[in-house]
Order: sequence, then C-alpha cells, then structure tokens
Amino acid sequence: MARPPSPRWSSWSGAVKANPAHLVRPESVAELAALVTAVGKRGGTLRPVGTGHAFTPVASAEDTMVLLDALDHDRVDIAPDGRSVTVSGGTTLRVLADRLATAGLAVRRFGDIDGPTIAGALSTGTHDSGSGLGPLHTALEGIELVDGTGTLRWVDEADLPAARLGLGALGVIVRVRLAVTPSVVLATRTAKVRLDDVLADFPHHAADHDLAEFSWLPHTGWARLRLGDITDETPTPSMTVRRAADRVADRGSTWLAGQAARTFPERSGLAAQLLAATTADVASRRPGHEAARALPPLRFQAMAFAVPADVLVPLIRQLEALVARDDLPLVLPVRVRPVAADTSAWLSPMWDRESVVVSVRTVRGMPYTALFRMVQQLCRGFGGRPHWGLMHTLGAEELSGLYPRWDDFASVRRRLDPQGVLESPYLRRVLGPVS
Repeated sequence: MARPPSPRWSSWSGAVKANPAHLVRPESVAELAALVTAVGKRGGTLRPVGTGHAFTPVASAEDTMVLLDALDHDRVDIAPDGRSVTVSGGTTLRVLADRLATAGLAVRRFGDIDGPTIAGALSTGTHDSGSGLGPLHTALEGIELVDGTGTLRWVDEADLPAARLGLGALGVIVRVRLAVTPSVVLATRTAKVRLDDVLADFPHHAADHDLAEFSWLPHTGWARLRLGDITDETPTPSMTVRRAADRVADRGSTWLAGQAARTFPERSGLAAQLLAATTADVASRRPGHEAARALPPLRFQAMAFAVPADVLVPLIRQLEALVARDDLPLVLPVRVRPVAADTSAWLSPMWDRESVVVSVRTVRGMPYTALFRMVQQLCRGFGGRPHWGLMHTLGAEELSGLYPRWDDFASVRRRLDPQGVLESPYLRRVLGPVS
C-alpha cells in the first residue's frame, strides 16, 4: 500500500476541512476491500473522497478517508461497438472526456467543470444544461463498488436506481460503465439580454435549442442568455483563439468584481452592476461534450435547488425583490439551467418532473450563511430539492418528504452497509442513521 499523505484534507472551495485519523490511498481493489473489512471489524467508519469539488462535507470523515486516484488509475476501456465506456471511479471527467474525444466519442452530460472524479460526480448528481438532457447518472449502465461489508459487487439492475446517485452511502465506487455517443460540435452564443425578456422567452429557448441557460446579474435588470445548437461545422483555429480571448476577458471581469465585493462588501451592489456593464456578447464553436476546461477565476461557496420548471418566473421575481429589499451581498451571477425529468435515480433532485436548477454563489471570504438561508427558504416554498453536492441545511426529516422512493433507497443502504461503516455525521444528517 502506498505511503499515506499527511492526514489533512480540504475541499476545493475551502468550505470543508478534515483531519481524519487515517487518509489512505489503496493501489488495488483487493486492498480497498480489505481496508473496508478491517475498518468494519474495529467498529470504525470510512468515506471515499475524490477531488473535493463538493461544497458539502459528503466526503469528510473523522476516522478514515480513502483517496481513489491510485486505484486502477485512469483506466478507460471503450467497448468494441463504441456504444459504452468502462472507467475507474477515481478517473476525472477531464481525463475521460479527452480519452473519448480521441475516439470521436463523448458523454453529453458532463456539466461545466471537469475536475471532479467520475465517482464523485455521479454520487452527488452532476448535471449539464438542456431540457432534453438528464443528469450524468442517466448515462450510467452499470456500477461496481465495494460495499460496507467489504464485498466487491457489480450492482444488479434492481439496485441501480439507488446506486446511480448514492452519496457514497452504499459503497466505494471502483468502476462504472457509461453509454457514449459520437462527438458533436456545439455552436454557442452568449448575449446580454433584459431579464424581463429572458423570463418571457425562456421556455421557448429551452424547447428550441440543444443548450439553453441564463444567468441573472444581481442588482440589475440584465441577464446573460446562453444558447447552443448541434451543428455539422468544425471549429477553426481562429474560433479557438477568439473563444480563449473571450474567456480570459470574462474571467478577468468576474475576478475584479469578486475582489471588489470582498474588500468592500457594503458596495456589493455596485460591484455587481460593474460586472453587468462589462458583459459582452460571445459566439463560439466547441465539442458538445467539452466542459469549461478551466476552473472559475475565483473560489466561491455555492448552493443550488432544482425547482419545477413552471415556477421559474415567480421564483426569480421573488429573489429579485429579496435582493433589492435587503441589499443582499450577491455579486456573482445567479445561474438558471433546465434539466430533463429523471426517474433513473431515486434521490435525483429532478425526480419525475421537468426542472430548472437555480444556483447562487458568493465569493469566498464573504458572508453567505444568511443569504443562503433566505434563498433556501424561497426555493423550498416552490417545492425545491437541494443539489446534493452544494450547500444546504436540510435534514433527513425534511428531505425524506421530497423523494417518493426514499424508503426504497434506505432499504438498499441497510442491506449494503448494515453496520454503518460508510456513515458520517453529514450522512446521518441528510440520510438519517443506517438503522
């Protein structure tokens, strides 16, 4: 077994820090299974951890945390018929996307940040933008994990709805099989549009385009509307250079606005207005699967709720009024993305309804607790379900009422982890104890 690193860990955003008694990096599935068994025998607990892109303590543990980056490292096996790919759980989305691209293939549900591992992205419900696209886990065909008893198992069809989005509560994911499609080119355009116009037309945009999303610029009546369509065109070098230049300019203005708001929080509204003033129209061509290859220009804290698509307008109007009334320290754009209804995963926030995911972010270092609490209360009033990888304060009692198949998930969890080896304080809060 590899020499363990220093037992200190922090998430990407810095919101979650852990000092586990053991931080272990197994180099084989056999080592991992033996570790889970040993932890269970001594009555301990264990949590798998990827690259730390979740904003919740879903991977945090006081006892043992398991890093997966040395486990069957970056193995990507494309099926001979080119219709699926089998990949190790510790492989990042970036590596998977690049390997598939060389074969002219893609998974079209990656989301917009490609740093997370495939296991972490699946476990927390990562999704992309588009009313015809479900979350990443809807592409999942099979999953292999080491459960809480130390048993390596290929999850059968009956348990897949639990395992597709399981928060790491059912086992440590070591291998997955995903459906893939031929790679396509997506022509996108981003324009600064009046918020009134976006809200009036957005249902039509979502229905008419392969990609449709918008970001409201707080403290203003403006939004960035982003639309995309699959095309037969091929990106040219000049388009690539233009896209890179536009991205640098956008990242620079966002960074400056964030720094200004953090330094002068009482002027957050002015910083947001300056960001709106520097927003420019952008057009580009890119592979349809390609995520935003670089992380955001500044670190932030984030929350998001999936709400029914038909409540979008009143929700945004109430949020707009709330920000204006209380002069809330909201600078970064409030992002709205449509996601297709999903019945493939029992804990999917998009379960059985067309949804829009409303994301709120604050610059790291700025106060966010009161803001997030107010936005959470607003979204809950519209039937919102929290994104599993982003901040919220709901517990199992509240969450259980949001998911019709909650008890079915709990039953699978008790069977695959009967002793609660995979439990943590956070999982006990959001899922309840195993028994």
